[in-house]
Amino acid sequence: MWTCETCKESREGQFCWSCGTARHDGSVAVSEVALDRAQVRFLTATGTGNKVVKVGLRGGLISLFSDNPQMALNKTVMRKNADGRQVVQVIPDDSGNILTMLFRLVVLLVTLFLYTPANGYFLIMESR
Repeated sequence: MWTCETCKESREGQFCWSCGTARHDGSVAVSEVALDRAQVRFLTATGTGNKVVKVGLRGGLISLFSDNPQMALNKTVMRKNADGRQVVQVIPDDSGNILTMLFRLVVLLVTLFLYTPANGYFLIMESR
């Protein structure tokens, strides 16, 4: 358990869903910035110890019973914390265009509404 410094509420996971703050040694405010693929490649390629991790989610009927975005984020953050990394920023993956939407619709129809890939999150991590 930790207390978010921004909204002063007690939290369990690594992210405060009320105010958008990620747990860090102190709390770090998360900005709502969309990254494009070139920025992700740049952050990954720089030798600063930063790493970009994509947390993918599922859609369709399967996700109603088995996919929880908060649990997916918490599991990924805990795994990366064990590897010696900490979260700096959490960014929603809003990438996509009409072809992506059509592809997802076709996959959803072919699988009889059971599965389709969905947007997830980018986690910006740094070495401790």
